[in-house]
Amino acid sequence: MSQLDTFLKQKKEITKYLKELVSAHREALSDVSDGNQLDIVREHISICFSDLRMINDKLISHTGLLKSEITKLIELRKSILELSAREMELLEERRLWDFDSDLNSTESKPEGNKFTIETHYRDDMNKYIELVGITNTSLARKDDKYNVDDNKHINSNQDNVNNRIVMSKENTLKCITYLQTANAAANDDSKVLQTLLNSIQKDQKFLETELKLQNARIRHKRNKIAAELTKINQTRDLLMAGSGIKLPKQGTSVKNGKTSKDSIDDLIQSAREKLELTLEFIGIKKDTMLQQLKDFKSGSSNLTLQEELWAECLEEVTSLERKLKLEIVKNSDKRLDPKDLTEVIRLSIQHLEKLERTENQIIVSTMIKDEKETLISACNQLQQRSVPY
Repeated sequence: MSQLDTFLKQKKEITKYLKELVSAHREALSDVSDGNQLDIVREHISICFSDLRMINDKLISHTGLLKSEITKLIELRKSILELSAREMELLEERRLWDFDSDLNSTESKPEGNKFTIETHYRDDMNKYIELVGITNTSLARKDDKYNVDDNKHINSNQDNVNNRIVMSKENTLKCITYLQTANAAANDDSKVLQTLLNSIQKDQKFLETELKLQNARIRHKRNKIAAELTKINQTRDLLMAGSGIKLPKQGTSVKNGKTSKDSIDDLIQSAREKLELTLEFIGIKKDTMLQQLKDFKSGSSNLTLQEELWAECLEEVTSLERKLKLEIVKNSDKRLDPKDLTEVIRLSIQHLEKLERTENQIIVSTMIKDEKETLISACNQLQQRSVPY
């Protein structure tokens, strides 16, 4: 509970207690058997008026609580606007860090790099096939379950080969030449292709590494934005709670992961609505305090007047009591004429009537009237006991 709320609560409790003292005061006036109780009640009434005036002064003074709280609300509004502006900047920045892979798939693919690969083995290989005939090569074997380099397979089929083809020594040597040349060329071509493949695989590994680094950078940036947005919300909640303003909870927040354009737009719209609601609540509380300040200022003179009237009322009745006691002492050796006392009391009654008409506040007017009625009752009793000389 803030200091302002504490003082407002005290003001309310004292006002309530003062209203209860009105009845206690009337009862104490009618109870002639216990004069001390009346003095206690009168003192409590004086304390209540004094406390109400002091509290009111603390509320409305130039450096008082109400003006201080109003200043805090003005500063709060400024802080909320600054936080909101930063929040909007972060949400827009968050949108920039969202990568939409679907956009990349719809763009036209750039022309790729072309590689021209020359092979040097096919001519000799084709010459060999043409010389021996394709039906007399391993390509013609059906359901071959063996590797072409399997010695067992070659040996087991040697007789069949000899039966299918009869070649001259010259052609046989040509076959060997074609095969050796083609095999050497194929080996060289394979090395070239392997080098190209190794280069592509190296580039792929580089791309994967860079992709991980850039994704980590994006995640770090998103996390940083999300953390700052969370801090803004926490700061705003603390500021509002410190001012005694409680807003309805809203469920929207920025997560660390990927968000769609629509969700960012929703968050921005939600932030704007929350800002409007926050400013509205601050404005309502500020207007309420300004009205309280106005009311308390207008009531300040009344509180002072009530305190002064009650003090003057007490001064009058206590002065009357002293006069009556003095009159009784002066006439202790002779019979005291009630008319003399009545005249003294009537003067006090007239004074109290004047005080009663001065203030239209119910509480103090009622208690002054009760004091007056008690004196009137005393006069009536004295008149009944009065005897002619």
